[in-house]
Amino acid sequence: MSTTPLIAMTGMKGFLGSFLEKHLSAQNYKVSALDSDILDPATLDAEVQKIKPQMVFHFAGLSNPAQCEQNQKHAHSLNVDGTENLLSALDKAQSPCHVFLASSAQVYLAPTPEEAQSEALFTEDRELRPQNYYAQTKLQAESCLRSYAAGNLSATVLRIFNITDRNQDPTYVLPYLYNEIKKSDSVTTGNLSVARDFLLVADFCQIIEKLVAQTLLAPKPYDVFNISSGKSRKLIDIAEEMKKQLKHPDTRFVTDLGKVRKNDPLIIRGSTSKRDAFLKWSLPVTSTAEFVQRFIES
Repeated sequence: MSTTPLIAMTGMKGFLGSFLEKHLSAQNYKVSALDSDILDPATLDAEVQKIKPQMVFHFAGLSNPAQCEQNQKHAHSLNVDGTENLLSALDKAQSPCHVFLASSAQVYLAPTPEEAQSEALFTEDRELRPQNYYAQTKLQAESCLRSYAAGNLSATVLRIFNITDRNQDPTYVLPYLYNEIKKSDSVTTGNLSVARDFLLVADFCQIIEKLVAQTLLAPKPYDVFNISSGKSRKLIDIAEEMKKQLKHPDTRFVTDLGKVRKNDPLIIRGSTSKRDAFLKWSLPVTSTAEFVQRFIES
């Protein structure tokens, strides 16, 4: 595979794709959008045959779990059939290509009652039991990818945890807190005592850059990695630090029981041990104060 591969992306205008395209381009990688409708096999085949990428990031699809539940047929078409169409097009091109599939940590077994009272550490060999319909489609896409990972195609599954940025949709918890703290003295919240594994989008891009470089040096036919920080942070600690750095010390957090999830696990964290060993590199550990500062300045 070329040391400067042509990298193609589906969903390049989306949240992750837009950030990653800018980051990889800044590192002098050649990045091109796969603009064809992934549900139009003929057009997709023609575009792939024309550009023959050496690497592909597959971000296109329906990633909102609630929307997937509401329209399961559409979710299956985009997340499963669309993946099949893309892989078929790449296979027909008969050119070496490595595919990175954006999957989800929600394909793992949900925390057990025992884990819910302590810490749930998700490793890549954790039992796979999708937690919702969105995760079901992602696991089906993983299975499809694995079936194609032979001959000219190799693959890496990215099981993504909570990637965040202040410009993200405010339906996500950290952008919500950031926006509400800035404009209100009273912010309604769910359970802020839980701890979750958050990864800044800038750190996501750095991890992917490292994965691209290492894959060029030591490609594997098929592998799976958690895309997580490896560190859990309490929501209340993040929220209090946001108050401090945004200079809104008097903001109060009011628990809305309607937003509190039943049996919400105390701590969920994604293991990075396997990824760290493959990359021979670990994401630097940062304090909550530094994490919030980078979030605000992003």
